[in-house]
Amino acid sequence: MIVFLTLLYVAVLALLIKLNIIKLTLFWKLSPLLWMLLLFIILFIPMQWGAPQGAVNVYQNIVEIIPNVSGEVIEVPAKGMQRVKKGEILFKIDPIPFQQAVNAETANLENARQQVEQLKEAYTSAESIVRKTEQDVALLKAEKMVAESRVSSAQAALRKSEVELETANELISTLTVNVDTAKQIVDRNERLLASAAVAQTEYDAMVFRYTELLNQLITAKNDSKIAVETISKDKIDVTIAETNVARTELRLQQLLTADLPRVKADAQRALIARDSKVGDEHTLIANAKAKLAKAKVFSVNFGGGEPLLRKDLLKIACRAADLGFAVSMNSNGFLIDRDMAGKIKEAGFSKVGISIDSPVQ
Repeated sequence: MIVFLTLLYVAVLALLIKLNIIKLTLFWKLSPLLWMLLLFIILFIPMQWGAPQGAVNVYQNIVEIIPNVSGEVIEVPAKGMQRVKKGEILFKIDPIPFQQAVNAETANLENARQQVEQLKEAYTSAESIVRKTEQDVALLKAEKMVAESRVSSAQAALRKSEVELETANELISTLTVNVDTAKQIVDRNERLLASAAVAQTEYDAMVFRYTELLNQLITAKNDSKIAVETISKDKIDVTIAETNVARTELRLQQLLTADLPRVKADAQRALIARDSKVGDEHTLIANAKAKLAKAKVFSVNFGGGEPLLRKDLLKIACRAADLGFAVSMNSNGFLIDRDMAGKIKEAGFSKVGISIDSPVQ
């Protein structure tokens, strides 16, 4: 810089001498050195040791308008460094993805309505299964009672047959002794008949008595045989009846301990799913509507910098709220007093985030 200014001085001095405005004397010959010394004292020394040093930061208050949705900006009608009037569009985001999201959520809402109807049908079906299972339990209890009755009847018949067998065996024992005795009497009187010691009629009576006892013995043996066969059959009947009771009891326990609690639990879950509500609407429909509303309604957040430094911030926010946007703001809170808080509320802000700074960490 000093060299440049010196050369500039020499050029001006040479021009003045050539135009005979000044005469070339010793002073003017030495003046370039004096000029350099003067520049060194006035410029170089203050700039090297007296000038301020360090980084230079330039600040500017900027209010950012950031939508809480991502998308491609297809048009920016607002121009830089120009005031924005009420109702003017700042920028446009490609609406096609959002419309597709709205269409998808609309379909989900209709699907949710159908699911609610299916849940109602599922609960009706579950209730029907519970009633049928309870009917099966009652039916099995009745079958168990019938089976137990058959066991009792079969056991009674078995005991009767065993008594009849025992009676027949006792009768056989008695008749066997009587038949043997009658046989001996007939044989002895048959010898006496030959010697005319016994009358024919008396002998015939003894033979008749022997024959009668022998027939009774044969009948008793037949009865004993029949009783043995009956006992075998009765034992089989008792076994079958007891098996039926055990099978019925096993099935009944299965229904009471597993099937019935399971279908009741299914019915309870179906009832809870059917009656799950948020307010007066079913949960599925409410969730679908919430997603649909989220897909339809956008939000705008004002940040910065300090957004309240912008004088028309409340007007912009009011317009955004009128258009259906959820309006929010991040502020350091220094400019918010009771009056400003009321104005912020009236402008339609749904949320205001306050940064609380402190020198203490």
